[in-house]
Amino acid sequence: MHAHINVHFDHNHDRLFSRISRDLGAAYDWLAGPGMSGQERMSRELAEARNGKYSNGAV
Repeated sequence: MHAHINVHFDHNHDRLFSRISRDLGAAYDWLAGPGMSGQERMSRELAEARNGKYSNGAV
């Protein structure tokens, strides 16, 4: 006895997947905020290092 299964892939599923992935990408971009330049990143790292140095009690 053989069972034959017809798999019908609807193009609507493909469009739904594309839309979901596009929406997730847009949400990630919105949550991540704007990118930083190298100079902004270095300034932020220096500020965080200074704050960490003084918050640990070392002067």
